[in-house]
Amino acid sequence: MAPNPIPQDLAEGFRDALSFYRTSWSPADHGPEVSIGGRPYTILAVCELVSEFDDRLPQEILYWFIGRMDARYADLKDYLASHPTYKTAALCLSKLIRDRKTEYERMEALRRGDS
Repeated sequence: MAPNPIPQDLAEGFRDALSFYRTSWSPADHGPEVSIGGRPYTILAVCELVSEFDDRLPQEILYWFIGRMDARYADLKDYLASHPTYKTAALCLSKLIRDRKTEYERMEALRRGDS
């Protein structure tokens, strides 16, 4: 067990954040907020909070990332497989979100005819 284990409400908040990312998050806005300790957090804010914890990631979350990350993320996927922690999963989810936002913004600029 890690010397400073992840609080249960934060672990559950990360699970909720991942669920929201999978089901209702859109790169067009900041997305749904996760409640942790009665306070609302964006998915990226949850990732930042979780990034301090080296606790082992639950298998189902690990498997979701391994199955979701394509060849563009081969190095990150390998790192997650060898370091299956909340910290690494937070890095992965942040990267997926940022990349989707960047792609969305690029496509919107093309649609509008921006240079």
